[in-house]
Amino acid sequence: MPKIRIEPRSQSGRPILDRIATFILESSQGGLIRDERDIAPGSKRLMVDAAPANYVVQFEINGFHHFIGKFKIEAQSGPVVPVELAHLSKAMPGLQDLSKEQKRLLASDGSSASTRWAGLSDNQAGTFFQISHALSKRLLGNGRGLSSYVETVRVIGGSEISDDIPDGKIRSETGWRMHVTINPEDRQKIESDIIENGVFGPRERSAHRTHKRFGLVFSHRETGPLPRIQVVFDEKFEHADVDLDVVLHRSSPHEVFREFKKKFPEATENFKF
Repeated sequence: MPKIRIEPRSQSGRPILDRIATFILESSQGGLIRDERDIAPGSKRLMVDAAPANYVVQFEINGFHHFIGKFKIEAQSGPVVPVELAHLSKAMPGLQDLSKEQKRLLASDGSSASTRWAGLSDNQAGTFFQISHALSKRLLGNGRGLSSYVETVRVIGGSEISDDIPDGKIRSETGWRMHVTINPEDRQKIESDIIENGVFGPRERSAHRTHKRFGLVFSHRETGPLPRIQVVFDEKFEHADVDLDVVLHRSSPHEVFREFKKKFPEATENFKF
């Protein structure tokens, strides 16, 4: 019996780097073969012993349309069965649509903007585009754009974000956010700068567990119309978590887009949900 790998791919050509919420595989001969939940991308749990037959496969991945499709395994079939999933986005910007500042942020990790942009998943690309646009357009009381305080965009989260701060141990949490480092010369003043003239609210009483696990404890939220930027710093103001949300815990691009379009109409010509 041949062993095959069921491989979900995005119709956009971008990699799928998100955890698979549901994977179900049924055979016309043997009935239910797999009914899996919460699978890491690239997991061995996507490998199956598959006799020649007709199959029905289902995938649920956050940020993508629920997929149900059919395929046939024959004696001469190859070891990989690609399954193309449609992302919830109707249009995603190309590199040429990014601003100069967005390209700077992309390349801040030492790679080129084009290389990093091409390697992002659909969910990561949507997250980066929305947050980086909002950061670059958010002027503080001193006239500086908030993005100018960012030294490096360390991690761009899709539906999940993984990082090794504060102690070198990898941990993962709900994504739709970026982890950045702050310019050394700005670390002593960024907190006072963002709250000047009430652009951001005062330090909140407590950061959420999602942030605390990464050693990020000082939380501030943007004031004004939705969507709002939230920035959560570590105690040294070296590292920060940045997201863009409409209400608490709703920060995925497809949830934010309706308000994002109202606030930033100039950014939605080539970015749509």
